[in-house]
Amino acid sequence: MLTVDRRLVQHFDWMLLGLMALLLLMGLVNLHSASSVTVGFSDELRRQLMSMGVGAGLAALAVAVDYRHLERLAFPIFLLSLLLLALT
Repeated sequence: MLTVDRRLVQHFDWMLLGLMALLLLMGLVNLHSASSVTVGFSDELRRQLMSMGVGAGLAALAVAVDYRHLERLAFPIFLLSLLLLALT
């Protein structure tokens, strides 16, 4: 069962989360005003909202996983990063 460590909530940077949410909201409003020709959401705005949802879910997963569990995967992740960099 996934439990949330109490220290994680106490030491979380809530100001950063709030500023990030404000910045995302400003970007969505800007995108909506630039791409809206009819009443309702445009396809670009829907795609952006979906991407933000996926990103928020992955960020929550990254916060929930203890980074020490990834220590044994550090070298393969490093090699994969170098490979992706070389492909770029």
